[in-house]
Amino acid sequence: MSSKLPQTSRSVIAILLVVGFSLVLACGSESVAATPVPNTPAAAASPSTTIPDPTEPPLVNTPGPVSNIAPDFKLPSIQGAEYTLSQFRGEQPVVVVFYRAYWGTFCRRQLGKLQRSQAELDSSGVQILAISTDNLDGPAALAAAQGYEFPILFTALDPSIPEQYGVFDLFGDGLASASVFLINKNGEIVWQSVGLNYTHQVEAEEIIEQVEKLG
Repeated sequence: MSSKLPQTSRSVIAILLVVGFSLVLACGSESVAATPVPNTPAAAASPSTTIPDPTEPPLVNTPGPVSNIAPDFKLPSIQGAEYTLSQFRGEQPVVVVFYRAYWGTFCRRQLGKLQRSQAELDSSGVQILAISTDNLDGPAALAAAQGYEFPILFTALDPSIPEQYGVFDLFGDGLASASVFLINKNGEIVWQSVGLNYTHQVEAEEIIEQVEKLG
């Protein structure tokens, strides 16, 4: 018995194959065709999920309102003494430097710059107070190694002080943003620089320039 299909059957099969192949092509083209997407507003970036970008510039230094009284605090230092902001009121301006953590590379650079400019800062009559949310051990070891002469204060993981200054957890990492506040003899914030990212550093020369503007 011959296994060949009759000519008619072969023709029908050929037609069916051609039709099927055409349908496949048509469906495939439709499935990859661009589908318009309705315009929808992008979700607002949440500070708690934003990762700081080291390529971004820091926030522009902006003067704080003269009526803005700096929140007072009382904190221990790694040198052993306790400091309050109000103890300097009427005596000398204060520069409060929030740094993120003792182990941060850019934080060490910032503190190192301040240390190298200590003589000039002293001559300008300003008191430097550096603050982080670290515990005692880390900053103490860092200061011992680097020989910092200005007070290094720590909050022992208490975020309340940087929170009052509006610089805590800006990037959702549980740390204070690298920021600087110049406070005059009346306890008023007259200049500030809040870091947009962890590379932000204020040069000592800029601090001295701002102090000299106080007269």
